[in-house]
Amino acid sequence: MRFAVVIPAAGRSLRFGGIKKEYRLLDGITVLSHSIRLFIENPGCAAIVVLVPEGKEALSDAKDAIGPLLLAKAGPRLMFAEGGAERFDSVKAGLLALRSFDPEYVLVHDAARPWASPALVDRVLQETIRSGAA
Repeated sequence: MRFAVVIPAAGRSLRFGGIKKEYRLLDGITVLSHSIRLFIENPGCAAIVVLVPEGKEALSDAKDAIGPLLLAKAGPRLMFAEGGAERFDSVKAGLLALRSFDPEYVLVHDAARPWASPALVDRVLQETIRSGAA
């Protein structure tokens, strides 16, 4: 089963004092890296698109937060796109960025949620297959 992932990380982190919580370290890597690694290690994951704030500096900051080793491991499966003013706009931008991959399913995973497990991903995918959405 081919699936893709949209990871919104374009928020302003206002409730966190404007500090991008996705770029904070947790167990030696950034919160965003935890989320990306979860899907990179899943053989069914065809593509991941990370939504970042507008501007080249934001893209550079995101890549710095992910680090060269994980970027290299992800290779062309990892893409970046500019998010929008609201989460809805960011998810839409992510879906549009995935058009060329034509995945069977798309998961949306909040970048600030680092503790999702492979078992949770499998359960969500199985329920999505069974019911069409989860």
